[in-house]
Amino acid sequence: MLLLDKKNLTKILSRQSEPILEPELDGEINRHISNVVFSCGHVEFGDKVLVYYGGADTVVDVAKLDLKNIKFD
Repeated sequence: MLLLDKKNLTKILSRQSEPILEPELDGEINRHISNVVFSCGHVEFGDKVLVYYGGADTVVDVAKLDLKNIKFD
């Protein structure tokens, strides 16, 4: 995940060292294109972030993250 400058979207302010999504569920691991997840968008909802993502080219899902657990380098 990247934190970009609001006025200059080509400027990276910070980068997260660990991925926020990894294939874990059967629908993300054992399908047409295996072991793939990709984020499609996110929504901040209070102190949570909802990340909408696709898995293995067959499923669409949402993951819920606590903002306090997202750490940038």
